Amino acid sequence: MTSTLDLIMRQSNGAVAISLKKTAKFLDRSPKTIRNLLSLGKFQIEPTRVGGSVMFSVIDVAALIDSKSKAGQTKKVSQC
Repeated sequence: MTSTLDLIMRQSNGAVAISLKKTAKFLDRSPKTIRNLLSLGKFQIEPTRVGGSVMFSVIDVAALIDSKSKAGQTKKVSQC
């Protein structure tokens, strides 16, 4: 069985950090929703800023998806 991390890494061409837009697609949220949660300090993952872009660790995104799927709150990793 392939792990969520493996799926995200494969769909992100092996990148260790992914953009806000791609993170939003994986989490089935809009980028604006994630930006709002970040500004309120309520998003579960701490972003990294690279050259003005908001990036997220694929490990953190996979862990969030796995924790929500165990709680029955999210779908499988969506295709990006």
